[in-house]
Amino acid sequence: MFRRKFVALAAVLVVASGYAGLGVQATPAAAGSAAGSAGAEELGGATAEERAAMERQVPLVAAANLVQDAVEEVGAAHYSGIVLREAHVDVYWKGAVSPLLSEVVERASAPVRIHPAAYSIVELRAASAKIEAAWPGDPDDLYGIRMIPDGSGLEVSSPANRRVAVPNVGVPITLVDEGRFVAASRRDDFVPWSGGAQIYNGNRGNSCTSGFGVINPAGAQYILTASHCAGNINGESFYNGTGSRFIGHMGPRHHTHDIALIPTNRVSNTVYTGSEHGGPLARVIRRENVFVGQYVCQSGYMMARQNGGARCNIEVTRFRTTADRQVEARQRSGLRGAFAGDSGGPVYSICCNGLLGLGTLTHVNIDYPSFIRFQDLATARRDFGGIEPISYG
Repeated sequence: MFRRKFVALAAVLVVASGYAGLGVQATPAAAGSAAGSAGAEELGGATAEERAAMERQVPLVAAANLVQDAVEEVGAAHYSGIVLREAHVDVYWKGAVSPLLSEVVERASAPVRIHPAAYSIVELRAASAKIEAAWPGDPDDLYGIRMIPDGSGLEVSSPANRRVAVPNVGVPITLVDEGRFVAASRRDDFVPWSGGAQIYNGNRGNSCTSGFGVINPAGAQYILTASHCAGNINGESFYNGTGSRFIGHMGPRHHTHDIALIPTNRVSNTVYTGSEHGGPLARVIRRENVFVGQYVCQSGYMMARQNGGARCNIEVTRFRTTADRQVEARQRSGLRGAFAGDSGGPVYSICCNGLLGLGTLTHVNIDYPSFIRFQDLATARRDFGGIEPISYG
């Protein structure tokens, strides 16, 4: 039910090709891909202040990763959520704290505080599925269901003027109207393919953005992007933004999670973070987990065209409990978080003179455009058999 909503919205955007660059036709590029590394003052497209904010979160993310690893080991039956605060990490846990978690708290790189939670993430996801299945209103009016990070219940977003009675699913429900999300879609990239570049669908005539160059355990290389960049036909052909170089045919996809792989000959460990017509290119160091409160950037092709570079100062706000399992975030200054054409583009944080890959962009909220959605790389790794951002290229 929920999936149909987003497929339909993506189709509308493809038809409305005059908006934000979807349906871009192959034309000569104004300039080719500029190689080279980003200078420290340009790294990842962030200002010095935005970069410093992300650097300050490094010990918090490291501590949160230890907790996340412990959750993976003991299971999520009691786990509710993790939130990065200004100087500590809050962990929300239902019931008795496991000895492993207590041990992790003792050796974490930043203060970790454990708080009691009313519901676990497992319980909240189950309740979310019941809401979706029994939603009494128009499916398009169910904008989203998200877990409140402290595990106290769910948020259900729907239009205030068309509100319906939400089914009783045994957990507290907070009703909000935070607008609708629509699918979001540098120009003349070449081998090895980088993230943040315009990619052109030769079958449908629309453009999206490359996310990250990834590799699987067998050594096969792919571009990770958004599934909705292709239609329902398998094997659609993708080219660089000018249409002058063939990248590959659309390959494995997880349409519900809105992620897909384009098998290709060679990919790079770099991402465009500057303007539409060139560099700089920043190096991707590794994949990183995503947490509520984390500061991130997104470097979609259309954002570069409209903004002159990546958009940063974006804060992770919610994890969705619906089947798409995506992450919601907002641009903290109220600026537009993404444009149509940014779909599939890289979402990352900045650390250690490079980028930490976090996910790929999927949607922008058309009513409140400072809000975006993306799919995290941890989900892509699970869906596609252990893929990771490539470490060379």
